[in-house]
Amino acid sequence: MSYRVLFVLLLSLSCTFGEPASQKAFDSLTEEQLLALQAKRKAAYEDFKPLEEKSGRRHPSQASLTERSVIISDGRSWTLVPKGAIIHLPESLKNRVNAAKSGQLRKFPDFFRINRGWVAVHEVTMEQAIGEKAISQEVMDSFKYQDRIVIATRSFCPITVLKPEVNATE
Repeated sequence: MSYRVLFVLLLSLSCTFGEPASQKAFDSLTEEQLLALQAKRKAAYEDFKPLEEKSGRRHPSQASLTERSVIISDGRSWTLVPKGAIIHLPESLKNRVNAAKSGQLRKFPDFFRINRGWVAVHEVTMEQAIGEKAISQEVMDSFKYQDRIVIATRSFCPITVLKPEVNATE
């Protein structure tokens, strides 16, 4: 017997041994079984609904973008910066913060470029932003001599600056 004939014979025999042709590779569900399975899964997820707080407070991520931001406007355009990003606000420019949304919404870099006469930025470190380290008093005092709104930025993007916690042990 040649090797080709032996190979074909073995190949044909290997195809006949295995699962019977009457057995299905997978089980299919009836519509009733599928509906029952869906109802069971839906009931299981009902236990995981978020709890409603009695205080009515929401997690910050549930607040809208405008609720978490401060509007700065020049009358022709406006932008949003996060609450806590304004680190110096002169009395003469308070009317431009939380003003009405008049004109065109602009990205912060575009708004800053147009209004750099009365808006300034101060680059902060991540330690300053998260409140581990304070912005030096000399820098904060230097802002008092500017008639500009100073906005804290990180990589030229406005960022909230948290106040450092004062420990009683220090």
